[in-house]
Amino acid sequence: MKKMRRNGGLTALAALVVLAVAGCSAETHDETADAQAPSEIRPRAVETMEVVEGRLGGEVRVSGLVSGTREADVIAETQGRILSVDFDLGQVVSEGDVLVRFDDRTERLAMQQAMELRDGARLELEALERQAERGTVSRAVLTSARAALRGAEVAYEQALRTYGNRTVRAPIDGRVASREAVIREGNFVTQGSRVARIVDTTRLRLSGSVGEREVRFLQEGQEALVNVTAWGANRLEARVVAVGAGSDGQTGSFPVAIEWENCCGDIVRSGMSASAVVSTEDMTQGVLVPTAALRRIGEADYVFVVENGVVRRTNVDVRDRFGPRAVVTNGISVGEHVAITAVSRLRDGDAVQATMVGTSEDAL
Repeated sequence: MKKMRRNGGLTALAALVVLAVAGCSAETHDETADAQAPSEIRPRAVETMEVVEGRLGGEVRVSGLVSGTREADVIAETQGRILSVDFDLGQVVSEGDVLVRFDDRTERLAMQQAMELRDGARLELEALERQAERGTVSRAVLTSARAALRGAEVAYEQALRTYGNRTVRAPIDGRVASREAVIREGNFVTQGSRVARIVDTTRLRLSGSVGEREVRFLQEGQEALVNVTAWGANRLEARVVAVGAGSDGQTGSFPVAIEWENCCGDIVRSGMSASAVVSTEDMTQGVLVPTAALRRIGEADYVFVVENGVVRRTNVDVRDRFGPRAVVTNGISVGEHVAITAVSRLRDGDAVQATMVGTSEDAL
């Protein structure tokens, strides 16, 4: 009887264990099912533009640095100890003004000696020519005397140049933009040393560059508006004076030069940053799309058209581009909306929440 009760108790205990395990299994199954249930996919937020018909064209923007149309690095063409310095940073100088003097006593004596030798050779030749008229001097002697005079003249010109190089002069009108630290009285300066830089800012130049898609719309003589950062919002009337015939070997961009008369005085200086806008004529007409909407795989261009909250990948043929807009043919019609943001992350059929920000003519 006791044995039956013991067996009955074990049987009841086993039943309770089975029920507990089953309950835990059910809970675990429910949690796993919840974890594996697909989460709700939220639409991706994108901005769109409405496709319209229009013309390419507008503005080419050029950025770069300002410089004077005439700038000169002053180089010492001699060497020696500086006797005096007659200029300072920011000073206005005229062409020919003395900037630096070296001790020139030896060079002056050499120049005077060469001048005397030249004058002596000239007098000797004149005497021989008078004798040659009387037939008392041979042609060979006369030829030798002429050669001697030419040699003496060359020697004098060289001595005069050496003497002149002992005084460094301003090569152009302008203002001193920089003065080298070594240019001090008593310092020894070697030949070829930089003395100063002089900038003529009466006429200014913007040196910048543009890409291969923009350069074809630029040409000499086009009007431009320049904005110098330090000058503020005022735009200065300017003109394109040069467009590079080839690209820069390192950047691949094409150099452009724009010039204007300096009406700002000392406010605009060489080395300041500036930008210019060159207006271009209207060009290709057709269906416009923002270039921000365009993507490419291999040789195929495509856009994402937004319809009823879903994007549809559509291939297009790009006819022409200019700045932020392109003219396309085939695949898209006026009035459709194209995604211009998150384009690299979109896939055909993705759900999106679209916000229209303008038309394709408004693309910047």
